[in-house]
Amino acid sequence: MANPTVIHACPVVNQNECKDLKDELDGAVDSGQQLIVVDCAECRYLNSMAISEIMSAHVRLSARGGRLHLSGVSGFVRQCLDSVGALSMLHVYETVQDASVPEQEP
Repeated sequence: MANPTVIHACPVVNQNECKDLKDELDGAVDSGQQLIVVDCAECRYLNSMAISEIMSAHVRLSARGGRLHLSGVSGFVRQCLDSVGALSMLHVYETVQDASVPEQEP
């Protein structure tokens, strides 16, 4: 697996910033990237549209054997992801470096 694409979520991802996040995710998925890391270390807020875009990218990657990992998820962002069940479907790591290592299949 090649080096991952790392997307840094801005501190507040609301309607205005969601399009930028979507464009970055779509670009990485469409380019054939197999591992995308969304770095949430600086992010304090994700709206529902942003979560939907992350989940959509996750589904598209998973369908072709790829992975979407999150890093640095904490506080309110973690609560938002957990409240919609996203944390049970996504791989979450402490750091971008940890998230950048492909998981070994059993």
